[in-house]
Amino acid sequence: RLSAADADLQTRPIEGRVRFRNADPAVLRILDEPGRLGMASVVAVADSLAPRAGLRSSGSRPATNLLENRYAITVQAGVDEASAIAYGISFILYTDQDRAGYFLSGASTPPLVRGTEPVVVDVEECVGVLELVFVDADGNPIAVDDASGGVFDATGQRGVIHSTIPGSTRRRILAPGGVETTVVLAIRRGSDVYSDEITDSVRLTATAPCDGVREVRVTLPGTGQLGSIRGTADILGEFEWSTGPTGFTPLRGRTAILASGPSGNRRYAQIAGDNILVPSSGDFELPRLVPVAAGPDATPWRIQAEFHIRTNAHFAHVVTPALGEAGNPGISLAPGERLDLADTFVLDPGHLHGEVRLVGPVETPEAKSVLRGLIQAGHFGSSPQGIPNGVEANGIHTTYLTAHGVATARPGDTFSTAGGRVASGLDGAFDTATSAWVGRYDLPLGGLRRGGGLWKRDELVLTFNTTAMPAVAPVSERIVIEETAAPEVSVDPGARIEAGIRYGFGEVCVRFRSGADRFYLARVTSDGGGLSGPDFEGNPRSYRVTVNDSYGVRTSREDAAL
Repeated sequence: RLSAADADLQTRPIEGRVRFRNADPAVLRILDEPGRLGMASVVAVADSLAPRAGLRSSGSRPATNLLENRYAITVQAGVDEASAIAYGISFILYTDQDRAGYFLSGASTPPLVRGTEPVVVDVEECVGVLELVFVDADGNPIAVDDASGGVFDATGQRGVIHSTIPGSTRRRILAPGGVETTVVLAIRRGSDVYSDEITDSVRLTATAPCDGVREVRVTLPGTGQLGSIRGTADILGEFEWSTGPTGFTPLRGRTAILASGPSGNRRYAQIAGDNILVPSSGDFELPRLVPVAAGPDATPWRIQAEFHIRTNAHFAHVVTPALGEAGNPGISLAPGERLDLADTFVLDPGHLHGEVRLVGPVETPEAKSVLRGLIQAGHFGSSPQGIPNGVEANGIHTTYLTAHGVATARPGDTFSTAGGRVASGLDGAFDTATSAWVGRYDLPLGGLRRGGGLWKRDELVLTFNTTAMPAVAPVSERIVIEETAAPEVSVDPGARIEAGIRYGFGEVCVRFRSGADRFYLARVTSDGGGLSGPDFEGNPRSYRVTVNDSYGVRTSREDAAL
């Protein structure tokens, strides 16, 4: 075992310079002008080579010069020649105000022993410039709002493109000079996924001359042959809510129609109501859709709808089965086609419902059940109409039961329920007499075009918080129970199928103590397990349980000081 002093000394510094070995005035102007393709920062990464592979050190520093910069890293080294360690060094030069990066050819060191004298490794390279010009089929310039991707040669990735200035018709990128490269791009035109965003996937081969510039034309499809899809979305017998945006995705709110198609294209539509008299249901249109090209790489459009229905503890998030999922055919939209899906996304649901009974240890006056702290939808407040606060981000939160669609269609059905997901809150309360939380659930399950189908009720999410409850162990946690052998249930429109749920719970109290400083934010993270065999009542069961972040009291520095 090495002493602390030995460990501190078992290193070796590596330093050197990285430089673009270019002389052509036109290329130097492109590299040397501020805000262009010259170096903005330098990252050096050292990976140990066999037989001591697996060690890694890295370092980064801002560039002080657009053409040439120094770097320095410290690596683990051997204590003698027999244990010396050799390294391969790779370099990423971030350029163009960090909107792109260039990967220099790598270098290597001899086997290194510990010491303070730096090992010098200099790397220089002659780069070329590929000037991408975005044009239509007639050669006319096309402005793009983003172009990102990578540059590759026979050795691997040589460059990365993070973004492009919106409205650009050209994009310059660095490439190794005199080497054939493949450029892979994801190009976006437009900025609104609801109206004008169009994406294209481009793959091209080009060779940039050493110390030179090569113009490469990138032909993008015209927009004259775009199509559209319209239809109606509704859940019969329900009032659909109009809910707000998610905050971290382009989704403006629900009811939403979500479509994804060829070359990564997306198009969304929103059906808005007033949450008083007008439900968030009815007609929709997905405009300006890219047609599906013929050939082996053609990707049909995948489409499904999302709804919010019901109030408070009964609140539900409904995601319809999808066209383009499993056996449900997607939409192979022809150029210029205007397709009417009619009532494909009108659901006439049946209902899977029943009692939920969560049984815990017998209470005592000194130890009340943690099940008393089960948080239901609406616990954190609701709108005047009963829409729980905070449901926009993930569709539903706190405590809820979920059923998923099945990829297999029933005999005689046109569609399967593949891609469908219905999550509904639970309405209930703690029963002192039985030391159990008892409630009910109701899942509205419907197939496409007012049909039925097969569903699996396979996930229960429980959220607890007892930190403010007297005589109850302080718990703040989220438990996910996934049924791994859930049966398929056949649900027809209008049917009501009773199916109860029962789980038995134990309680484990983990106490943290400190003999010195106070601490806070004690928690158990991502713990889990499962059951395959008889449950607490002797019934055969198979499920998996995950505990997501179980917190104790004293969750802040201020609490810890009390």
